[in-house]
Amino acid sequence: MTVRTHPLHIAAIRAACEQGRALREQARTLTGDAAGEHDLTVLDPTVAARLADEVTVTATTRAEPVDAELVHKLPVVLALLTDVLSGDEHGPVPTSELATRIDWNVKALGEALRAAGVSKAKRRMPGHDNPVSVVDADTIRAAIGDCRGRNGRSDPGTSVPIRHDRLRSP
Repeated sequence: MTVRTHPLHIAAIRAACEQGRALREQARTLTGDAAGEHDLTVLDPTVAARLADEVTVTATTRAEPVDAELVHKLPVVLALLTDVLSGDEHGPVPTSELATRIDWNVKALGEALRAAGVSKAKRRMPGHDNPVSVVDADTIRAAIGDCRGRNGRSDPGTSVPIRHDRLRSP
């Protein structure tokens, strides 16, 4: 068996779906949920009430859909570091200090930075008796900029809220 695939961009898919819906609306062939018909009378009253609330909230807070091509795919560690790096901070920063700022352990931070393409080094730093693992603040910013550039986004932040309580390393 031979399977042939063709890549489609999400914008083209969305345009085709919207055109199809418009044609179905024009022909009056939409039914059920697509037409906004929500018959909740056949359900248990408690379940029906909860669903009705959800439908009302969903219908009144129609958020603009986000194209998959534009979804910000900034690694979690870089998103967290975006919040804690000050604008005037440049040069090497001890990874232990960054780990403390984002409430992660040093090893988990080092692994996450490596996975995000940010290299670290060992060097002597003021206030430390021995060489410590450091990462350059400008290198972190460059990695953040690279991720944003690959995803077509230039605005700060991520597309979804980050649950910091779930991101803590053990």
